[in-house]
Amino acid sequence: MTKARNAAPPPTIDEKTIKTQFLKACNLLMADRKHIAADCRMLADMLADTAALDEKISALQKEMETVVALNSAFIHSHNATGENLEGFTKTTDEYDERYRKAEARLEKLQAERRERLARCQAVKRFIEDMLKQPLVLERWEDQTWSLLVKQAVVSADGTIEFTFLGENKITTRIG
Repeated sequence: MTKARNAAPPPTIDEKTIKTQFLKACNLLMADRKHIAADCRMLADMLADTAALDEKISALQKEMETVVALNSAFIHSHNATGENLEGFTKTTDEYDERYRKAEARLEKLQAERRERLARCQAVKRFIEDMLKQPLVLERWEDQTWSLLVKQAVVSADGTIEFTFLGENKITTRIG
């Protein structure tokens, strides 16, 4: 039987330390910003290319139209023939279920498309904001933090990983 090892808690750090580490990370980012901007543009282009999603969305919309047409034709046929109610209900329930499944898949794809386009816009804004910043930041600015940083994670090993809005990550060591 193995004993569970207690993970060391992350170090306690103050606001000044986070700001100092952010300046280090941001200056590392700025030193390579032309390459980072180029990488981010490629990422934005990939995110903006929704052709495959658009095809799937179109196919599902056609599927839903087909199900509606089949159900409508079945209802009209049933009205003319007067089949038993149990068979009618079973068939219309199957069409309804097929439609609901297609509709749920369509909603997921549309949400994925919106998310990709929103991320694309966020990456483009990051590029613009990053390129407007000075090459070397010498002092903390709340606005720069807000424009560039997505999150910062403090680890037990004394590092802080800064994730910038353009999906770039830079890790600094405290001390």
